[in-house]
Order: sequence, then structure tokens, then C-alpha cells
Amino acid sequence: MDIKTLLLQFAFLYAPFVRPPMEQIGPNLYRGPDPSAREIRALHDKGFKTIISIRTNSEEKKRKLCERLGMRWVNIPTGVFLVPTDDQFDQFRAIINQPENLPCLVSCELGMDRAGVYIAAHRVADENWSEKQMREEFCTHHQKRWWPVFRKYQRHVISYAERRQGQSRASEASMSDQYQAMPR
Repeated sequence: MDIKTLLLQFAFLYAPFVRPPMEQIGPNLYRGPDPSAREIRALHDKGFKTIISIRTNSEEKKRKLCERLGMRWVNIPTGVFLVPTDDQFDQFRAIINQPENLPCLVSCELGMDRAGVYIAAHRVADENWSEKQMREEFCTHHQKRWWPVFRKYQRHVISYAERRQGQSRASEASMSDQYQAMPR
């Protein structure tokens, strides 16, 4: 493990002093630490439409600032002791899969762990990423493997994607059955 990776594994200890940078992870999708009011204004100036905060604190002042700037502030509260629910993943994916919400920043305190699991759910469910690709991205973006809940994240994302793919196949089969039953 190199020194940068080691330091980022313990970034929560020095978060008030050092902030990881925002990273572009797709054409219109970014991840990063919880933005300050100044950073929200800068994101607005760069054309961002939405900020999704994964933090448990709803941060009303930031939501109101986004509204004044014509942006959306969406809070999907996810604590560090729980894995996200299917409904939370669905809400996240519904937002980032709508072009009018892009570009979008996904943030938690540091933009690493909780933001990373939501992005992984999108990658696996919407972009058909393999489990191997997802795990590599978790490592690349310094997800803390030593925190017990974060270790569960990867398994949870895979099972979520499997449930959603199963629902999609069932829905397609139901539509096919309805089509076959139509009078000709």
C-alpha cells in the first residue's frame, strides 16, 4: 500500500484540514467531499444542476442556496453504520439517469465511501459493470476496507443489482405475456 492510499484510508481523522479533490467519474457525474457554500457557487458557475448529499445531516442552508441558484440539492441520508436500502439506491439512480439533473455531484463527508457505494450501484445496475470492475473502482477510489459496514457495501451492491435485474426480466416477461394475449 502506497503512502497516498494509506493516508486516504484515514482521511476522516484529518478531514477538517485536508479535503480530497472532486473527481469526474463519468461524462456528467462527479464525486467529492461535502461542498462548502463557496464550492456550491463554483459548481453552479460550471453548470452543475444537482448535488446529491449522502450525509445524514440534511443541510438546509445548502439546500436553500442551491434553490436560489437554480440547482437541486437532494439529500439521501445514509449513515456510516448502515448499508443503503434498495429504495435509496432507486432514488439515486432515478436522479442521475435523468439528463435534466446533470451534471451532478455525489457527495458524502469525503466523497469516498458512501458516495462510492451509490456510484457502484449505478455502475452495476445501469452500466452493466462486472463485480471485478466494481471492486477495482472501490480500490482506486480508496474505499476503507477496514470499516465493517464498508466491507458489506460490495456484496450489497451485487445483490441489489441482481434483484433489480431479476425484476427487469420479470417485467419484460410480463409485458411479453400481455402482448401475446392481445387479440390479433
